[in-house]
Amino acid sequence: MLCKKLVMTNLTNKRAFVVPAFEYMSNQVPAIPLTKNELLIELDAQRMQIFRRNIWIQGHVATDYDRWRNADQEYSVSWRTDYEPYIVVKRRGLPPYDQRFVGFGWNKVSHMMSLNAAGYEFTVLPDAFVVHQPHLPSFEMARYRSLSTYRKCLKALKGEFVRDLIREQRKNRISNSTDPF
Repeated sequence: MLCKKLVMTNLTNKRAFVVPAFEYMSNQVPAIPLTKNELLIELDAQRMQIFRRNIWIQGHVATDYDRWRNADQEYSVSWRTDYEPYIVVKRRGLPPYDQRFVGFGWNKVSHMMSLNAAGYEFTVLPDAFVVHQPHLPSFEMARYRSLSTYRKCLKALKGEFVRDLIREQRKNRISNSTDPF
């Protein structure tokens, strides 16, 4: 369904299609829903929920899942701090992932910040969705959880990234300005 939608859609250079994400509430995963109606049945029966709803809601809440339930057309959402949706974008001209963030933590968040700063529009697809498959925590996530040094380094990298992004935005604003003063 997603592939069919994307083939029929003009992927513009500054548009990120948001694919709403869900997960089963237990590790026992029955057949994955294939349609939005099937997914809504699972949600209403409380067998599924918004991805990471109880762990990191800010990562996906900007998708506006209440609106998605009844949507039959694409809709735009605004970027918010810590937003890290699953997206489909045109690769040409795409800002690269920041290589400071490897392993666990802030790789998707920093990339969404970069897209927002570059003027991307976040458009939620009304009939597309992804279902997260349960798995064991990654080695890097375990290190993040257990090592205070890892968390301190990540915090320092976040600050550095934000400062660099602000500096780049100011530089671009000045170089694109027609006002000589």
